[in-house]
Amino acid sequence: MVQASRERTPLDAAFPLTKFPVTVSEEQRTEAMAALHRLGVTRETRNICYFGSFTSMVDMDTVVEAARQLDGRGDIRIVLCGGGDDFDRISRLAQAVDSLVLPGYVDAATMEALMEISVAGLAPYRARLDSLLAVSNKVIEYLSFGLPVIAGIGGALGELVDSHACGVRYRGGDADELARAISLVSGSDARRSELSRNARSLYQARYDPSMVYGRFADHVERVAQLGEQRAVGHASAQG
Repeated sequence: MVQASRERTPLDAAFPLTKFPVTVSEEQRTEAMAALHRLGVTRETRNICYFGSFTSMVDMDTVVEAARQLDGRGDIRIVLCGGGDDFDRISRLAQAVDSLVLPGYVDAATMEALMEISVAGLAPYRARLDSLLAVSNKVIEYLSFGLPVIAGIGGALGELVDSHACGVRYRGGDADELARAISLVSGSDARRSELSRNARSLYQARYDPSMVYGRFADHVERVAQLGEQRAVGHASAQG
């Protein structure tokens, strides 16, 4: 897709947004685990995590309905972290759903602790142009922890999940399909292990920050060298 009103050239390149992990102390991790335990989120529960905004970009109503269907299992916790314009409304809907946990905004230690004890990461994005064209940084963080991605859209994210077998997809707005997707990754250790290995392998191959920044530095050097060559050539032609 042309976005810059010109044809692609050999100097064009795309680099994923990634970052080096935040350093969390053992004390911070222990405190975060204890806080999660008080919310009923433990290593024994089957935890699905989400980090992000509660806005029109995400379809939390379908998440709430899917969680309602899974309440009878008792061992599933869908932990929706973050805030935003729609947080209060979703919180009210979630009050009678035991499998939903809404802790609000969380710090880096809690994010790391939660991903460490989760079985999958949730990406309930709506099919909008901005969502379809990109893979969010939160999805990349899921992959870094080897978490299968549960995705509700196609586009770049859907293609990633399908081509690398690093998660499962459901039809956006379909609570039944989302409930089945959550049941799949939380109920089959063998299947989840396979998806997890694929997720981690994808992260290492495409999103590891050392690799990404190394490639970016190499590209910048190539562009700079070509610029110098063209400048010298131009000066020679003028002389």
